[in-house]
Amino acid sequence: MATMPHTKKKIYPPIDGTPFFAYTLDWLEDWAPQQGLSQHTVISYRSSLKLLFEYITTLGHNVNDFYFRHVDRDFVRGWLQWLVDIRHNSNSTANTRLAALKAYIEFAVAEDPILVSVKYKP
Repeated sequence: MATMPHTKKKIYPPIDGTPFFAYTLDWLEDWAPQQGLSQHTVISYRSSLKLLFEYITTLGHNVNDFYFRHVDRDFVRGWLQWLVDIRHNSNSTANTRLAALKAYIEFAVAEDPILVSVKYKP
């Protein structure tokens, strides 16, 4: 009897896209320490995502229904403005939060190349 060759099962993203926070644990717990990032940087990254989480809820969204496709230039600008106006972050701190978001998106793109459109979305 002939055996079937082993084929890798294709994994397709959900119809709605990839949930935005799908890679958070891998990013903070696995990737960041492997990069030799300081504990301070990892805490800053975690804090940035918590603030993003909070911003999403203030917009009335359920974070479980928030996908990478929702992240565009207007969303990011709104978040940065919220950080400055509502959370009273300095521009420098808001830029640090933006750097964390960029690092997270770059990690997610490396894990799931279909997300490259998010990285370069206008």
